[in-house]
Amino acid sequence: MTHKSEAGMTTSPKHLVTQSLLKAFPDRLATPSGNAYKLPNQNIIRLQVAEPPYAILALSMLRAGGGSKSELKVNLYAAIDKELLESDDTKTRYELLWRGGQERFIGVEISEAENADGSTTELSRKEILTQEASPKVLTELKKLTVAAWKEKIEKENWSGRYLTEAMQTLLVKMRLAAKLYPEYGLPEFNDEDMELIFDEFADGKFLLRDINEDRFRNIVEDYFGKSMLAWLSKTFPDHFVLPNGKRARYSYQAVADDELSGGKSVQSAEGVLVEISARIEDFMQMRGEHKIADGKLKVRYDILAPNFRTIQKTWDLTGFWQNTYAEVRKELRGRYPKHPWPEKVI
Repeated sequence: MTHKSEAGMTTSPKHLVTQSLLKAFPDRLATPSGNAYKLPNQNIIRLQVAEPPYAILALSMLRAGGGSKSELKVNLYAAIDKELLESDDTKTRYELLWRGGQERFIGVEISEAENADGSTTELSRKEILTQEASPKVLTELKKLTVAAWKEKIEKENWSGRYLTEAMQTLLVKMRLAAKLYPEYGLPEFNDEDMELIFDEFADGKFLLRDINEDRFRNIVEDYFGKSMLAWLSKTFPDHFVLPNGKRARYSYQAVADDELSGGKSVQSAEGVLVEISARIEDFMQMRGEHKIADGKLKVRYDILAPNFRTIQKTWDLTGFWQNTYAEVRKELRGRYPKHPWPEKVI
């Protein structure tokens, strides 16, 4: 004999008994959670049988062991078929779970039933390896990757994995290019631009090894326009060949608007400071101001002692030789007698 359940489906006497038990003991329903079962109170039950059922109703339990090794043992249980828990109100959603040992995200498929009061009851939880997921499930998991990486990178302070010092310098140059050459219509790399770049960078990626500088740089360069990279390198160079043949290094720094020096804002352009660094003897054949980007960007000199430590910063070398050099010479020539210390440079 068969009967009609409340949902209208044909139900066997065995299912009717099971449904009655479910109504009588709702707090004993243990649903799938990985290779075990989880009760509503979050306790885990492991069942070692040849063919484990979809879910169980744990009618009698004992706790075995002690301390961290204690676990629940089931003396008596009723097997629950999946269709008994599913209804028109059953929904499936997905989450991403971080596996630190594997340095990757895996998927979690969660089935939930909506209760009359609007709350939900978790029916099952199954872990899914992304490489084994069906195309449909993989599509759902990929939708979660951007938000998952944002949260994980912020929590672990992992932005340095891709946003390295070299990468930050490149972005400063690109922002300068957009600001100083508006006629080229270059991207500004503002917050909206950076969000779009990160979305492309993290979208559909599950492995930590994919969160790296090379991939991020490639996306940024595509966004800027790879055909403009040679121009960018020439207009905002990394080095300058000094009159004596040596090379001086440029640094490009984002600075706060309220950073002051001598009452004047320390900026080459709004929000950016560019410096050129070399030892004092290597600057001795240079005079006046220094500019790059077709003369649009003023560069501050970072004058180094023979031990490569800064002794003076100035925007005008002529003024330094005339007004400051004598004091610097007096202080340093005794410590570094093998280096040239002419009485006057100009």
